Amino acid sequence: MDEGEKPLPVPNSIRGLAFLSQLAVYKDLIPGYRIRQLTAVEEAEKVREEVRRMREGEKLLVRSYKGYLKLLESEIKRELSVHRMSGAS
Repeated sequence: MDEGEKPLPVPNSIRGLAFLSQLAVYKDLIPGYRIRQLTAVEEAEKVREEVRRMREGEKLLVRSYKGYLKLLESEIKRELSVHRMSGAS
């Protein structure tokens, strides 16, 4: 989902399951990686095709993980807002 887009009208139970499914994937992948963006120097290095493809995959993983965290944050804020408006504690 791009920034500023409205979430799809999906029941909370389904959304929760989707978040948990993504979490399971990241939980399996992330311990094997040092999650960080490459520095400008690292980006400029000449590397073999195999290393370049691996770096592209890692870059995609970092970007996806950041998006997942932002989506979780907005979901939590939305839920807190709904609970505050309804008077629930």
